[in-house]
Amino acid sequence: MSQLQPPEEFPFPFPPYNIQTDFMRKLFSVLEEGQLGIFESPTGTGKSLSLICGALTWLKQHADHHKVNVNCCVHLVPFAELIRKIEESKSTQDDDGPDWFTAATKRIESKEEARRCQEQLQLLEKQEERICALRKGTKAVKVCEDTLPSEEQTLLLDEYNSDDDDDGEERREGEQEQDQGCLKIFYCSRTHSQLSQFVREIQKTVYGEEARVVSLASRQNLCVNEAVNKLSNISLMNDRCVELRKGKKGKTTKQTQDGTSVKKKRTTSGCPYYQHTAVEELADQVLLKVQDIEQLVGLGRKMNSCPYYATRAAIRDAQVVVLPYNTLLHRRTRESYGINLSGNVVVVDEAHNLLETISNIHSVFVSLRQLQGAHAQLSQYLQRYSSRLSPTNLLYLKQILFFMHAIIKMLGGGSKRVVASGASSVTPGSRMLLVYNFLAETFTDNLNLFKLVQYIEKSKIAHKLHSFSQHFEGSVKINKPSHKAPVTSPTSSTSSFLAKLSASKQTPAKQTQAKSKENVKPEMTKTKEQQQEEEGEEVVMGSPLMQVTELLRALQHPTADGRVLVTVGSQPRHSSIKYLLLNPASHFQDIVTQCRSVVVAGGTMQPISEFKNQLFLSAGGEESRVQYFSCGHVVPAKQLLPVTLPQGPTGQILDFTYHNRTDPKVVSEAGVLDELGRVLVNVCTVVPGGVVCFLPSYDYEDKLQAHFTSSGGKMSEGINFSDELGRCVVMVGLPYPNTHSPELKEKMLYLNKNVSAGQDGKASGSVFYENLCFKAVNQSIGRAIRHKQDYASILLLDHRYSRPASIQALPGWISKHLRVTTKFPEAFGLLRKRYTAAPAGLLGSRLSQCFNVWMMLRAVYKMNRCRDGWKEWWQARGMSISWSDLCRLNTLVRRPAMRQVARRWLLRRPVTP
Repeated sequence: MSQLQPPEEFPFPFPPYNIQTDFMRKLFSVLEEGQLGIFESPTGTGKSLSLICGALTWLKQHADHHKVNVNCCVHLVPFAELIRKIEESKSTQDDDGPDWFTAATKRIESKEEARRCQEQLQLLEKQEERICALRKGTKAVKVCEDTLPSEEQTLLLDEYNSDDDDDGEERREGEQEQDQGCLKIFYCSRTHSQLSQFVREIQKTVYGEEARVVSLASRQNLCVNEAVNKLSNISLMNDRCVELRKGKKGKTTKQTQDGTSVKKKRTTSGCPYYQHTAVEELADQVLLKVQDIEQLVGLGRKMNSCPYYATRAAIRDAQVVVLPYNTLLHRRTRESYGINLSGNVVVVDEAHNLLETISNIHSVFVSLRQLQGAHAQLSQYLQRYSSRLSPTNLLYLKQILFFMHAIIKMLGGGSKRVVASGASSVTPGSRMLLVYNFLAETFTDNLNLFKLVQYIEKSKIAHKLHSFSQHFEGSVKINKPSHKAPVTSPTSSTSSFLAKLSASKQTPAKQTQAKSKENVKPEMTKTKEQQQEEEGEEVVMGSPLMQVTELLRALQHPTADGRVLVTVGSQPRHSSIKYLLLNPASHFQDIVTQCRSVVVAGGTMQPISEFKNQLFLSAGGEESRVQYFSCGHVVPAKQLLPVTLPQGPTGQILDFTYHNRTDPKVVSEAGVLDELGRVLVNVCTVVPGGVVCFLPSYDYEDKLQAHFTSSGGKMSEGINFSDELGRCVVMVGLPYPNTHSPELKEKMLYLNKNVSAGQDGKASGSVFYENLCFKAVNQSIGRAIRHKQDYASILLLDHRYSRPASIQALPGWISKHLRVTTKFPEAFGLLRKRYTAAPAGLLGSRLSQCFNVWMMLRAVYKMNRCRDGWKEWWQARGMSISWSDLCRLNTLVRRPAMRQVARRWLLRRPVTP
């Protein structure tokens, strides 16, 4: 089959930039040749539209080309190919047999090839007929109700046999084999808001009317059944949905304001939104029109059908499937949706933190309180129902209890603390262990973890425990060790719980009377949870066994891919177990090896070697398949001014290292905070619009007492400070992570051991440490430039930014225009000159500049100035403003979202210069 060539023009909504055309042509080639692509396009260059138009253009042309080839194969190839092969067999001597045998074999092969082509053609024609029929319109179908089984019987475990794996094992939900359908593009991004924005971008293109796009999301986002989406835990929502879908009974608990269960109310049977015909009708509607998640939910309510299962049913006929990171990158989740990646295309957007995201998804954290809560729930469940459970169920439940008790003991939760001193026999601290060492220390290395997880999944014991706790108590209390009483043993806690069960049989009147006798202090207005916290108790809601199950799954991973971090705190609430995934490529391998092509894209993808070596090559990709594309920014150089600033106005070196930021003596003597304040005041004086300042940590933000955000945090990603909101970005220091973190240390050791050093001979762990810092820097400084007409300056406040290694780590569109200065007057002169030379229409007024400075001072002084003092401050800057207007202004800017409104309001006031 001949390869397609990139077209000269793409169906773009408007005339594309040259870099957008180059982006789409390169993307077209990568998809056609089945390669692994790394695409870097700065924020504001139309990356999303380039991905959409480039990928969908290839998808359409590839589908048309494939259909033509299949047609030719069916009608022409068999006869011509047969004649050619027969002629070849006559002219050459075949050592494997006589000529007639070889010719017959090749004739059979040709017929088989023709048969396969005929089947593919029939599938293509059938699918086209189905889609054409859908566009003629469908109608929604009402659903009917089913019946439900009875009450506490649903809490019991069914008979279980772990040896009938072939016959008795049910397929995981959504894992049924089905025809894959057409070639698909799976597009994923970090958040649902980014996915919705991507879908809206598709709607703007020519493909908005013809492309079949399906947006996938969890039940938390798509479920329209109030009995399910009211649950707080996603695992409980999943289990509850499956129960309703299978027609099992659900019960709701009526509670008083203090959380006491007083009455059980039977719910209707089954899910009224899950009916096969109605779901199929909604799935058809999903394919007819490009819709985001919010529109799908609205359509589901209107048609009285389930959007969650409708979108899953629509995957087969979809051309583009939009889904979040967790759904694509987690194999079990991917399989539960019935997603088949074989031969398809995966596009991962906002992929700058893809490696860290994979590690976080497959890392598991379990606190001591969660372990104790799960142990208490399961102990109480076992004591109540042990006589009614089969020997196999009892065996597995006791193994789970043994596993949890061993870890609780390791964390000090099972040891008796010295009452007088409060000391523990387990020394507080953190330890990093290999998986087999962890299992050996807890004496659980003889357990079959695979069968334990299999049992938990098939028996649904975690969900039954949640229902069990809701049915009788609603929560499990765990008494913290105190000076008044020793730690409660599992036996005593079980006895007390059973005593409460017998007490719960009292009439509501007696319960209310008993409660009124207990609550004799009328001044007590705190919530029940607050009281329990003060009394040394903790409430474990839901089923903590679900988190323990995730830990069991993680411990099945290869030993070399992860570590177990054991943290024993001075207090029980600080103790925990955490599984750390150190090799994210192991969970990306299926995607690389199964897919036709994989594309990772982002605004800043440096360093490329990290994606190439630690992701693609480590996941089994061939080096020849890896392709890289990077483009500059569409903003002209005259509209961008990046400047390094190593010194402040008084000539003091700006050194924001961890030591200088945290050591009180150094901070007080050096006066770095004062120097930083002088820089910001000068910057705000000359910059006409908004100033965005990113700080290296939240602690340092608190020290400045200013309304700034922290680099690496939520505000530095996905938030746009465009136009007047961000005319200057100030980056304070280099946000290196904490070198004392045991997780970071272990990750660096792992990379040093398993990943070869770079070309400069620098250890892989050190390179990773540097990359973590500059990823945060690059994400932060890209917040201001959003489109071609935008302009901004970037100030890098630290003498370390002048180093060649730091300059090289910056994006190319910034580093090639970077102005490295040595003195503050030089940098300030460049800044003033840039804004003075800018067109008058783009500059704010003198009043806008004063607004910047006033906003910062207001944050520092909290408006604790006298009336005349503020009036004099404005007058000293050539402005006259009334006190009432100033108070009105102060009221507006208390909410960050209103600050731009406050600026515009101030500009409309009769302020005299």
